Amino acid sequence: MLFFSGEVFLFLGIDVKWVIALAGFIALGIAGIYFDAFVRLPGGSSASAIENVLQTNAMQVLRASGMDWAHVKVSGQMAHLTGEAPSEAERDEACDVILRSQGHGGIIRGGITTVSSKQVLITTIEPTTSSAVTNISPMPVETLPDLTETLPETEDVLTEEAVDTAEQCQQLFTKALSDNAIHFETSKADITPDSFELMGSLAQIATRCSAYRLLVTGHTDWLGDPAFNDFLSAQRAQAVSSHLVAKGTPETQISSHGVGSREPLCPENTRSCRRRNRRIEITVEQEKG
Repeated sequence: MLFFSGEVFLFLGIDVKWVIALAGFIALGIAGIYFDAFVRLPGGSSASAIENVLQTNAMQVLRASGMDWAHVKVSGQMAHLTGEAPSEAERDEACDVILRSQGHGGIIRGGITTVSSKQVLITTIEPTTSSAVTNISPMPVETLPDLTETLPETEDVLTEEAVDTAEQCQQLFTKALSDNAIHFETSKADITPDSFELMGSLAQIATRCSAYRLLVTGHTDWLGDPAFNDFLSAQRAQAVSSHLVAKGTPETQISSHGVGSREPLCPENTRSCRRRNRRIEITVEQEKG
């Protein structure tokens, strides 16, 4: 590369000030070209424009899920949820929907990472009491039957005996997961403490079915970004597998994968259907080699 001093430009009859000015114009032109290319990229716009995109995406997913009560204001990567939720469960699901709405947050700034629900009011419907109900005389205490005498004793279905067939193993896993659900932190793969007892029961079943391979499959509902749902379902399935391994299940016996929202149990767009579709399944495969 050649460098020219001021004396060279003077020798050539060129004023150094004009050379500096010309170089400045060239630099501004190059900067303008790169800036124009930058803003055309996803998320290359201003911070306010990014927030508007994230806010619009979150509101669209909330409306698609039937949560007309919910309103969102995005500031940076935090979403502020407001409105009157019919229940705490509905409020928590709205937070999960917002986190999973994703959207392009930009090259430097990502999507929504935190949802604040401090301003959400929980509304409850007071039960109505008709005059016909209030006029009914209470039954005398002495005429009430003793129901405790008719209750059957609870039988513990989990024993230490090994299970002979894969069909029996599958029935045990299916019953355990149909009676209870494994719960996770909102939009995360962390198993909540209220599911630890269920995980212990699943570990006992895995021990009884030690002759067979197990496949843990994670499922999500359809809300949110499909790519994120695939990632989340795989992470949750892996979390269940790791928990079972920590409880004594051999790593060679168990594997996991996630299918996102591609295999729903319920096709309807209702809260109860979405709750059913968010699940973990354990499939008993062929005998271990």
